[in-house]
Amino acid sequence: MLSEKNCAGQRLSIILGVLLWVCGASLGFSFEKAAKSGAAPPLPPGVTFRILDATRIEGVKCNLTVLLSAKVSPETLKTLALSLRASERKNYPRMFIIYYLPGMSLNDLAWATSHFDPDLKVEILGTTTTQEHALVAAAKAANEDAIGKWFDQSAYMSGTITIFRKGKKIILECHFKDGSTLTGTLRERASPHGRRFDFTDGTANGDYYILTREGKLEIHSRDGTLAETALPIR
Repeated sequence: MLSEKNCAGQRLSIILGVLLWVCGASLGFSFEKAAKSGAAPPLPPGVTFRILDATRIEGVKCNLTVLLSAKVSPETLKTLALSLRASERKNYPRMFIIYYLPGMSLNDLAWATSHFDPDLKVEILGTTTTQEHALVAAAKAANEDAIGKWFDQSAYMSGTITIFRKGKKIILECHFKDGSTLTGTLRERASPHGRRFDFTDGTANGDYYILTREGKLEIHSRDGTLAETALPIR
């Protein structure tokens, strides 16, 4: 037989369960909706995101600019897109989401997109994780005494950048996701922001590189505008 104490405990559990069910029903609570709410979208461990900008036109569309801390798979982008759409308080016929990675310029083409137009379409415009791993592995295996090695995440020119010495020359070598390469000769000069490298033959329309004290490689246009920041390969 159950003791009076155990019976009281059971009655309390039943009462609490009924109250939770009633409250949930009256508030329209749904565990399915909670899973789709976007409050905690499923991302790989260590990967985070932040909405940098949002433009909403009621009854027309919603535009979101998202910063990802690292690359994810197309399947994860799809899940995140559905979560972001579900988290909107209002329903928009169309929703356009663009994703950037650390070091990318927001004036450049995004790394990836997930657009509801009106059906969802996910597209990676830059390098995938697999492509990046292959490019990085090749860069690590070459030019062990390099001044530095970096990865540029920009969608158009995504790939590795290596600066190394060959005799008395300073050489730039870039490898891109489509298999193409770019090489050039650089000269170094002083800069208050770090080590500056210019092309010796004046190519690249005056573009130049700044190796910062933090080890990042800044890519500047002729007028000094910062175009991209390539992060060091570890």
